[in-house]
Amino acid sequence: DNIDQVWSSGVETTFMTHIKLGFGQIGCSGNYAYTKSIRMAADNAKSIGKQLIYTPHHQANFQFSFQFRNTKLSYQQQIISERFTDNLNEESLPLYHLGNLRIEQNFHLKNATIAVFGSINNIYGTNYQVVRMRPMPWQQFEIGIRLNIDS
Repeated sequence: DNIDQVWSSGVETTFMTHIKLGFGQIGCSGNYAYTKSIRMAADNAKSIGKQLIYTPHHQANFQFSFQFRNTKLSYQQQIISERFTDNLNEESLPLYHLGNLRIEQNFHLKNATIAVFGSINNIYGTNYQVVRMRPMPWQQFEIGIRLNIDS
């Protein structure tokens, strides 16, 4: 049930650039979001003016990539600030950052593109929780195939 009145405000910024080189392309992108979501009215008066639980004030994401012909190597860094886990903002989960590495090979067919990729997520083995008492996996390995059909 949504029983509290909340005022949410913030700012988000994004950038993206690509530089073509004689042997490939380098890309860089990122975004940053500041979010303030506070209770304006609630059953517990002490929680008024406090940040909503699990809503970080700061989130940032940066990605760097290098592409040579049909092969792309990319690195992504994600940073999530402290998140409160109680309505009075007395308990919190700490800031965490995750690094992800991905390689992708594209094969172009007559009317389709097939992408074969592999990723290592959380390459630094960060111990973190998105929700209190629910630890996230240490590292994950992902492989896949994606088919895009041109119409």
